[in-house]
Amino acid sequence: MLELAASPPSCGVNPSYHAIPVFPQIAQHPTLPPMLRQYCEYKAQYPDSLILFQVGDFYEVFYDDAVTVARSLNLTLTSRDKNSDEPVPMCGVPIGVVDGYLDRLVDLGFSVALVSQSVPASEVAKGMVPRALERIVTPGIRILGGSTDSPGAAVGVAAVLLVSEGVFALAWTDVQSGVVWIRDGVAGAELLGELARIAPGEAILCDRLGESAVDRRLGWVRALERRFPQRLKWRGPSFLEGEQFDSVQGLSSLSPAARKASRLLLNYLEESMIPVRGAITRVEPRHYDDTMSIDATTRANLELVSSLRDGSTRGTLYGYLNLTVTHRGPQILRQWIQQPLTNPERIKERHDAVQAFLADATMLDRIRTVLGRASDAERIATRIGLGVANPREIAALRDLLVVLPVIKRELASASDSAILIRRLIEAMVLADDCLVGMQAFLADEPPATLSE
Repeated sequence: MLELAASPPSCGVNPSYHAIPVFPQIAQHPTLPPMLRQYCEYKAQYPDSLILFQVGDFYEVFYDDAVTVARSLNLTLTSRDKNSDEPVPMCGVPIGVVDGYLDRLVDLGFSVALVSQSVPASEVAKGMVPRALERIVTPGIRILGGSTDSPGAAVGVAAVLLVSEGVFALAWTDVQSGVVWIRDGVAGAELLGELARIAPGEAILCDRLGESAVDRRLGWVRALERRFPQRLKWRGPSFLEGEQFDSVQGLSSLSPAARKASRLLLNYLEESMIPVRGAITRVEPRHYDDTMSIDATTRANLELVSSLRDGSTRGTLYGYLNLTVTHRGPQILRQWIQQPLTNPERIKERHDAVQAFLADATMLDRIRTVLGRASDAERIATRIGLGVANPREIAALRDLLVVLPVIKRELASASDSAILIRRLIEAMVLADDCLVGMQAFLADEPPATLSE
């Protein structure tokens, strides 16, 4: 039976609309049109994602998801079958601008699944247009989204696995680096501190420990819910399996608990349409031998990256220091602040590099000007590897390769006094052949999509 639930008054929705909870059995309702049945099947398969469903030139959203999306994006909420006793709430956005709306939803903490038409409707003579999941974009996995990460936003996804009472294994990645990091044998008292140090955009949990359920009756789960509002995902024990991932470098040498945490994370990546064996190159234990250990309470009270008052960066150490001009700069600065060095040699190396830039303000200004126009090369390279980069991103990479020699020459004047700068220059291998190729086949200002 279809059970109707009135939309909450705070939604700003016409009271005559009803948001129908989407349960798997709805898809089997005999009067449900085939397209809505297919929509419900996808919703049942991906219940913690908003489903954007391609219908012709629009991505449409139905039921409770439509109420949520309309309220969050200030869209007009309409309904399908307005004259029906049970009108279905709906809203939509044009295909050409869907990435912008998708990114706004993810910024608000939602995960979004795009279900697209497999073939143009004009090629389907009869029956329903076939559709398939194109991609899922989440607060922690934004590499398949339409834009770069919001400056300073938490990125990456962490798998939190309860190994035994009070003991955890953690696995996390930002995807772009191609590395999964591991922390094994984490005590319950250290869990929040470890996650504060990692600062992922979302966390994945397994809902079972042997025969016992893992749910919000446990205090540490409620603490994670407060830490990751709307961004805590649950998966079953099947996500701890996955021998196909064992060929990833370093995975087979881990402890059984660390392997399970890694598989929980890697299965989640594949569910989000990230091909693990193309995106992840290795799994490595993460050690903090030369960084300071700071517990979660101290981190919060110091207001390193987040204000106690409103959770923003205003008034924090990060907010004061962040004068970065690149896409990755805010994330790296955030990481450095949350993981301060304790090794005197490494601290001195950083200080020497800072001093070299301060000693030549003109050179510093020139480099900042060039870097301010540079693209996020790591993100674009990952999207190329995943086969989802668009022509404008390739052009941005081309433009970066043009200015890299300029950056390298500017840095040369400071390399004598700073070992970090010398290492950076040595690592900047210029891809001249790649640049020549891109200059040959790319227009000066290419369109946003290949179809154009």
